[in-house]
Order: sequence, then C-alpha cells, then structure tokens
Amino acid sequence: MSSPQLNEKLERFHQIMKNECIRPDISVSLKDARKIFEEYIETYFALR
Repeated sequence: MSSPQLNEKLERFHQIMKNECIRPDISVSLKDARKIFEEYIETYFALR
C-alpha cells in the first residue's frame, strides 16, 4: 500500500542518504556499503 505522503517521505530520505552518506567518488563493496548505510541510519535517527 502506498500514499503520496509516504512516497514523499521515502523520496526525501533517499535524497538525504545520497547527499550525506553516499560518496560517488569512492568505490566500495556491497558488504562495505551495507555497513556504511547501517552506521549512517543509526546516526541519522539518533540525531533527528
């Protein structure tokens, strides 16, 4: 089930992840990327 409000929140979250977490100039393995995302998400929710 989807709603415009939910989609808007998910799109914003993805934008934040891209802008603050992903570094396009650094190539990492899938395993390393998952670890980076997990750590970032923990920090993201702890600070917001």
